[in-house]
Amino acid sequence: MKPKLVLTAGVFLVGVSFALLASGGYIAWQMASITGSDGYISSKPGTFSTETYAVSSLDININMDNFVPVYLQWLAPNDAVIVKFAAASNNASKGIFMGLGTTNDVQTYLDNIEHNTAIYYHWRISPFRVSLEINGATTEMGGAPLQSPANETFWLLSTQGSPTATMSAAMRAGVYRLVLMNADGSSTINATLQIAARFPFMDRLIILLFASGAVLGAAGGYVVYFRYIRRKQNIK
Repeated sequence: MKPKLVLTAGVFLVGVSFALLASGGYIAWQMASITGSDGYISSKPGTFSTETYAVSSLDININMDNFVPVYLQWLAPNDAVIVKFAAASNNASKGIFMGLGTTNDVQTYLDNIEHNTAIYYHWRISPFRVSLEINGATTEMGGAPLQSPANETFWLLSTQGSPTATMSAAMRAGVYRLVLMNADGSSTINATLQIAARFPFMDRLIILLFASGAVLGAAGGYVVYFRYIRRKQNIK
């Protein structure tokens, strides 16, 4: 190979190496600046108050295309995105219950229960931002639940606590609804909700960028020094 082509190849490898290392460093810096000590990126808390027995989200349509690049969708759910919900009761005398179920199960459960459905809310989850907005809801008429919500068996995930309840899960594709109630099933809910997310694949991506950058940098340095500079010196 001609010396100029050798030099060009070596410089190209070094340039790609620098780009990969810079990308890895930038992503690592970004993640460190927005990630909490628990490893999650958290939204600001949203507060709501209602005189009804339950508050339900609208459909939460989990589509992995929204969270994970196409070339990483072979990852298992535990390696893709883990979502954490944290609710806190602002009423010291009442614990808070939080449950996640399929849309059909939740709708069936709430059909005869007076509840609010949050219609003016928005949440967004991405590797660099998690946000939650709760601005309003409609009231669906009904009565009181027949038993405390924790006794229902259809929940995919559920937890309760006083004053705080937290649950997390590796999200799988599907359509879900999140429900918040007083732990004893009573009316009048005053609570705060916060969502957070962790993206394990981002750690792997950073490692991959650094490792690839280091390997290409070493290869480029070898080509430039041993295949170009040293060879020219030997010729002289």
